[in-house]
Amino acid sequence: MNANAANKFFSGQYAEAAEAIDSHDAARLSSALKGLDPDAPGREHMTLLWYAIQKKNYPAIQALVQAGSRVDQQAVENLGSPLQFALMDKDLHLLSAMLDGGLSPDWHDADGANLLQLVMKSDHAFDAVKLLVERRANVNQRDGIGGSALDEAVDTLQPDIAMYLIEHGADANGHMNNGSSTAWAVQQTISRLNPQAAGASVTDLSTDKNGQPVATKQPQSAPGATAEGQEQLQKFEQLRALMAAKGARFPADPPAKVREQMRQK
Repeated sequence: MNANAANKFFSGQYAEAAEAIDSHDAARLSSALKGLDPDAPGREHMTLLWYAIQKKNYPAIQALVQAGSRVDQQAVENLGSPLQFALMDKDLHLLSAMLDGGLSPDWHDADGANLLQLVMKSDHAFDAVKLLVERRANVNQRDGIGGSALDEAVDTLQPDIAMYLIEHGADANGHMNNGSSTAWAVQQTISRLNPQAAGASVTDLSTDKNGQPVATKQPQSAPGATAEGQEQLQKFEQLRALMAAKGARFPADPPAKVREQMRQK
């Protein structure tokens, strides 16, 4: 953005606020924001929050969230909402600024998915999880189907994060609404990572001398047969041991049995 960006996107009091963001003038920004809808889009659909994000002005981002800017709205193509962008951004200053501005570490979307769950899809998930836990996020918060951050860590094959969550109070004995427990998911993952487990197969299509399609199945090695798979297996076995120490039962009951137990309560 050039020096005239504020006037390119905004006018009036909004331009004043954008100029304050440019100059890193917190007092001027606070004054300019009085009486404004902080999320009102300017030209080219630019909002003050996105403007501050592009400028990497973290105090301004904090001030805008404090002024009521909705970080879960203002979605733009290829980036999503400011919050989605922050969760995927390796620079945790952005998420920190939003939290400093009043974003709850227990914020959740319409499906009940919370920040700890949503951040698991990023390539810096562990650092973001640590930040949220430090900000007192509820590690046992569950979504609409009964899933937790611990379940998400197991599902996305991140046992280090799963162990960290348990060490910080995550319930190792929980289960989802369908009866699938965290212990069951860990047990199934360990089974799949066993080097002796049956591998998947890939179907190759070719043609015979008459031009007719011929399908040939090519077996693939089990995931646990690779060095990476063996490392994952060891970590999941460590996770299982930690969960057992916290009272989780192995072998775990299958989901059908857990559902029956739930009906009897």
